[in-house]
Amino acid sequence: MSDIEKRNDNVIASDEENPSSETTKLIVSSSLWSGPLPPPEVFEGYKQIQADFPERILKMAEREQKYNHRHIYIGQFSALIIGLVLIVGGFLLIMAGHKLIGIAPIVLAIGSLVSIYFAEIRQKHNTHIDNNND
Repeated sequence: MSDIEKRNDNVIASDEENPSSETTKLIVSSSLWSGPLPPPEVFEGYKQIQADFPERILKMAEREQKYNHRHIYIGQFSALIIGLVLIVGGFLLIMAGHKLIGIAPIVLAIGSLVSIYFAEIRQKHNTHIDNNND
């Protein structure tokens, strides 16, 4: 018996229970891909539904990539501005005689940059491991 037959005895009758009945088999197929575009054989199937579907899917993927890149750039630029404000503000506080209070924003900015750097290294390492396991 297949996994489906074991899990769903009500849907699929075996010949042993009722020899005169027909046996119904259920075949389940699934596919999974990652990324904005499906595999070529699936992509070609969209053309059979409507001729311009592949072109529309490509345009959608390009718009999505442009959107993602723009927001990543905005996030990086914002982080740069915040980091610079913290560092300059810390130095100004130190110059004004508030040494202990001035060190805090500098340490915060540098600590944030270092943690982001190590998080990115960890993510690249995990991605590399995942790609080798496939």
